[in-house]
Amino acid sequence: MEWYPLAFEPIMKKVLWGGSALADFKQLPFDSPQTGESWEISAVEGSVSLLGNGALKGKKLDELISLDPEGLLGSKVYEGYGADFPLLIKWIDTAADLSIQVHPDDAFARTQGRRFGKTELWYVVSAEPEARLIAGFNKKLSREEYLRRIAENSIEEVLLQHPVQAGDVFMIPPGRVHSIGKGILLAEIQQSSDITYRIYDFNRKDDQGNARPLHTELAAQCLDFGHYSDYKTTYPGLPNQAVELNRNKYFRVNRLELKAGEPKSGESKSGEPKSGEPKSGDSKHQALVKAEKPLLEMERNPAGGKSFVVYMCLEGALELHCSNGSSGCLSRGRTLLIPAAAGSCLLQCKDAALVLEIFAEC
Repeated sequence: MEWYPLAFEPIMKKVLWGGSALADFKQLPFDSPQTGESWEISAVEGSVSLLGNGALKGKKLDELISLDPEGLLGSKVYEGYGADFPLLIKWIDTAADLSIQVHPDDAFARTQGRRFGKTELWYVVSAEPEARLIAGFNKKLSREEYLRRIAENSIEEVLLQHPVQAGDVFMIPPGRVHSIGKGILLAEIQQSSDITYRIYDFNRKDDQGNARPLHTELAAQCLDFGHYSDYKTTYPGLPNQAVELNRNKYFRVNRLELKAGEPKSGESKSGEPKSGEPKSGDSKHQALVKAEKPLLEMERNPAGGKSFVVYMCLEGALELHCSNGSSGCLSRGRTLLIPAAAGSCLLQCKDAALVLEIFAEC
């Protein structure tokens, strides 16, 4: 099977809280009013991604997997998940607050007839000046207080709000109460699941005048009522190397910023190692960067054939050249899936680019 970088047709989701920024961000030739989500890569039932490029164009993701499961998914992913694609990759744009909600873990999801719960990560692409999101409670709660506040319509008083700006990262494990506020565009990486328990919806009505259903009791069985200090992820903004944003038992996310004129970590502007610092080859963030050449380059093989790799472009444009001879292009708002059998990737750009690199863990 001759694999190549796979570009899927986006699945645009119109929702009550959706904004209008996705078409512009993704550089699509149409408007996207009230479109809250663009599902970039999905194997969720009823919303399976359709391939939009190359010799296999027109095939759905599950059909592609059936052609060569290990070649597309990778050896460890195929061993752990069989022919199931384990992740769901999205862009999200909000013109209004999402409902207050929670996701279950795998064990609880299985009691409801689902294979996967939902662990997710948010990377904020842009945010309006006063934009906020909710992650966690502002104090430790009991189940009894939670139920009382739901009944009294006072749950908002105990939700922890976070002001946000571009580049912010939040990990949302199962059980964490959360909501994305209005005026935020973000990338969402998650398990392959669309299971959500709605706790509170600001007494809104849909376009038919109906309130959306709440899942108060199911949510109570899933919620983590604790209070923690590590809701927001901090990371070094280092150019020209892979910076790990999160690693969990389902996926890993790295941030790659290709930028001209910036040395590798541990180097001076001349390219020589700084006194007393390790050479870049000894760094855990290894990458090959040649900023002095007309093209910026970064060689990547983060999963070593054990998993597919996904690239989401946040800024700029670049080309990807795989070691099996295939190649693909990536620009702002676009996403590529690199099959495991395509091998390592050489990322190249002329000016600058910012991408998220994602692969599965199992």
